[in-house]
Parts: sequence; C-alpha cells; structure tokens
Amino acid sequence: TLCQATMRDLLKRLAGWFCLIPVLSSGCHRDHSQSMLQPAGPAAAEIAWLSWLLIAICTGIFVAVMALLGVAVLKKSGLPSHADFSAKVQPLGQRFVVMTGLVFPTMVLVTILLLSVKTQVALTPPETSENVRVVGHMWWWEVHYPDHGITIANEIRLPVGEPVRIELESADVIHSLWIPNLQGKMDLIPGNSNILWLQA
Repeated sequence: TLCQATMRDLLKRLAGWFCLIPVLSSGCHRDHSQSMLQPAGPAAAEIAWLSWLLIAICTGIFVAVMALLGVAVLKKSGLPSHADFSAKVQPLGQRFVVMTGLVFPTMVLVTILLLSVKTQVALTPPETSENVRVVGHMWWWEVHYPDHGITIANEIRLPVGEPVRIELESADVIHSLWIPNLQGKMDLIPGNSNILWLQA
C-alpha cells in the first residue's frame, strides 16, 4: 500500500542519517577536556552516571517505540470484521494501553525521580575551609581568593583532592559558570550570591 511504501522510504532515509552519526561524533575525542561525560571530580562523576543512565533509558524507549511503529505500519492488515472487533481486539488493546500508557511510564518516571534525588543528595556541598569568590563581568571572570589575598582573571586554580567552596556573583548581567569535568552549571545573578563547590 501507499502507507507501507512511504514508511519504507522514511526508514531508508533515517538509516542514511544514522550512518552519519560516527562522522558527526568524530569531534568527541577523549582528549577534548571540556565534557561532562568525562568526570574529573566526585560531583561530575555523579552527574555523568545519571546522564549515561538517562541516555540508556531514553534510547531503549525510543527503540521500542520505533519497533512498535514499524510493526504497526508494516504488518499486513488482518483485522476482524466490525462485529468481531469489540469481542476479540478491544480487551487486548485496553491491556496494552494501560501497560504502555500508564504502568510503564509511571515505573520509569518514579525510577528517574529516585535516581535524581540520590544524585542531588550526593551533590550536597561538603565542609571545607577553602573559599573562592568568582564575579562574572561582561567579558571576563574575576577570581578572588580571600584567604590568600590574590585576585586573578579567567582562571580558577584548585588544590587537587580538596573540596573548594565557590561563591558566585555577577557585576552586570546573568552569567553561567560551568566547569563540566567538575560540576554542573550554576547561574550568577546580579544582586544575589550562589554557592557552588568543586573538587578536582
């Protein structure tokens, strides 16, 4: 039928696009240092673990949905007559809808919620004596070490293996500080202070 031919054509085109994935991902070399999926600290490791898990779950759901779509489109139509439809197909359809539309999504979302809460608890700032104040300016970062009386620009120097408390402020507009190998992203908002912690 026309619908089946259109679906086959669409699947062939998608297969062509999927062949481009290795080419497009060739820029994601392991030596490129700015990646949240290559953690260099305990907070980033928790975020990377959750990210990989979410990618796996979403990939599994995508593959299952595409498989069901392919079966639905490519399967030969063998539906019973209208009189037999209610008796034979509807109970199976209702169970399928309840399982795939209510039970399965609920289980997946509750699992993701619990894992996200576990990760959030792991990201609780530890006790530390090291403090750094970072101020975002329009085109640069001011990094001040109050315990040492040092101020530098555009670089944060951290002791290895020791948690550091970062106090974030903005001098002008909303900025975002993200060091993906060490921690998640945090906003710097004018008039407010945000707290972040880093450990290399």
